[in-house]
Amino acid sequence: MTWSIEQLEIILACTSNCFSSVGMLLFNKLAVQAFPLECCLVWFQLFFAAAFMLIFGFPYLHIGSLKDFLRWCIVVPFYCGMLLTSILALKNAPMSLLIVLRNASPLAALAIERFYPEPLRISPWMLGSIGLMLAGALMYVMDLPREHYQGIGWILLNSFIAVMDRCLQRLLLSKDQQPVDISKAGITLINNAMGLVPVGIAAWAKGELLEFPGKFAVLSVVDKVYIGLSCVIGLSICYTGIWAQSLISATSFLVMVNANKFVIICIEAFGMHTKVLTLHQFLGACLSILGGISYGKARSYIEQEAEERKSFVQSGQAAKTISNECVKLLIRSRNLAPAALALPLHALTPKSQNALRLEALIACACNCFSSVGMLLYNKLAIEAFPLECCLVWFQLAFATLTLLCFAWPSIHIGSFRDLRRWCMVVPLYCSMLMTSILALKSAPMSLIIVLRNASPLVALAIERFYPEPLGITAAMLFSILIMVAGAGMYVSHLPTEDMKGVGWVLLNSVVAVADRLLQRLLLSKDQQPVDISKTGVILINNLCGLVPIGLLVILRQEATQLPNAYKALNTWGLLYIFLSCVIGVSLSYTGVWAQSLISATSFLVMTNANKFVIIGIEAMGLHARVLTPLQVAGATLSILGGILYSLERQALEPSEPSETGPLLPARKL
Repeated sequence: MTWSIEQLEIILACTSNCFSSVGMLLFNKLAVQAFPLECCLVWFQLFFAAAFMLIFGFPYLHIGSLKDFLRWCIVVPFYCGMLLTSILALKNAPMSLLIVLRNASPLAALAIERFYPEPLRISPWMLGSIGLMLAGALMYVMDLPREHYQGIGWILLNSFIAVMDRCLQRLLLSKDQQPVDISKAGITLINNAMGLVPVGIAAWAKGELLEFPGKFAVLSVVDKVYIGLSCVIGLSICYTGIWAQSLISATSFLVMVNANKFVIICIEAFGMHTKVLTLHQFLGACLSILGGISYGKARSYIEQEAEERKSFVQSGQAAKTISNECVKLLIRSRNLAPAALALPLHALTPKSQNALRLEALIACACNCFSSVGMLLYNKLAIEAFPLECCLVWFQLAFATLTLLCFAWPSIHIGSFRDLRRWCMVVPLYCSMLMTSILALKSAPMSLIIVLRNASPLVALAIERFYPEPLGITAAMLFSILIMVAGAGMYVSHLPTEDMKGVGWVLLNSVVAVADRLLQRLLLSKDQQPVDISKTGVILINNLCGLVPIGLLVILRQEATQLPNAYKALNTWGLLYIFLSCVIGVSLSYTGVWAQSLISATSFLVMTNANKFVIIGIEAMGLHARVLTPLQVAGATLSILGGILYSLERQALEPSEPSETGPLLPARKL
């Protein structure tokens, strides 16, 4: 087999980049272990890079003006901080921990980008990927030895500074924001040459200059090789990265970069024998890296859309012949003809079919995880942290901050009158959350699922007082009868200690029905609907809900109990509380995302299948509940009745157009 020059160049470029990518962490780790003066080590790396650029990159150096030079010097402190914290993180933590926690940095980047003049759109795919990365990072940290906890602080600080550095560089290089007139070689020279000053001052302030002669004298030849390679690798990774990206696709490069992370983890675990990974840590690392791959792919799609959008806006002919709505559809369809959007899935190209199926699979998986996790993590959180008012307050605060950070452009509140009208919902919304937590505290999850399925009976009774109530069919009454019969079969074998939970579940069901009906009344087009977007509604519910829940925290004296309850929490307890906050936000958006990609019937079946999963987890996974055969039959009957009722009601209700926004899908297939 004879290989062409192009194939050999691709192999050489990819091999060199893999070696540089793996070596970047590996040789820095070995260098700082052999030569523990981190400021001096970073100074050597900066000096080597600056000298190399002056000698070999001089013809490519271009700095437009002194103003451009001074503007770029703003980046230098962040660049030096990134290098120093990276070395300190490697000094105090294993490489695998550094890889896993760094993967969560896109969350900080997205928050900072919200303040950009033209922030990048956030897709549900990106949010799902970040969720995977965070879940993987938390799984890894769970089994982390205490001696590595100091390293977590350095890694998080390094990730934050790195994000600030990248965001600032992007802002100064963006064509829309008066970019600096400096070549890439010039940027590299400024970063490294100007960085010698602050890093040199840091080395002097830490007293490393006095320790330098003694530390250097004890270095072996191998140690000096490590230091030399750490300097060389820092330069080579930039060059080989550009070289490889010019020869292979962006997707192939992304996969290669993330595959290198697996190599580093394996080298540390099996080659250097400095880290023994537990099963939780291995799975967490894999989940985090896979989430990173998914996020990179999702972000590349959004960036491509942004570029296509600009090209459409700049084209005078396109602006005259194509409406704004068609432009959005064209961009979303990846250059397919507009008519293709009306075609069925089998009429699209194989590439488009695969992309849609992949997105639908990710959306459904995220929604299933959120749906199951909603009850599961709330149950585990309230068992670990029995201050229910404080727990609900944390969840409301987290949801509020998430919306303000990521969904600000899509928040719309028409007038103060609309705000006041919607505030009537807030007490019911807070009561629904509180009674849900109290029900989980007092009753098994299976009981909550079964009794909640009977709530349509209350809804139908209240709807009779509507100006235009929905019609009732024989099929709806029959399905309600099935649900009530199933609930009765389940409760008949309920232990006495769970009877208290029945009251909380029934109260929660009534409050939830009242909340949904009031929301429906305020949003109905026939009843002077409020002029508030979906994200605005969610923000009002959570932000205004902080006040009544905060008062309950004070009245129930949970504020005084909070310090002791927090101290009693272990790492798993903190994880459960955090996941209960995240899941509450993700469930809404993954639901909208999934419904935009699959049929209503498929979504309904998936939602009810999740209920069987929850009951199975409680019975066989948590071993917290032993169901009798009659209870299994009752639960099954109740869920099947819920499916029948939903299908029948869905056929009677008119469909409404979906709403779009930064966190919502742009269209429904």
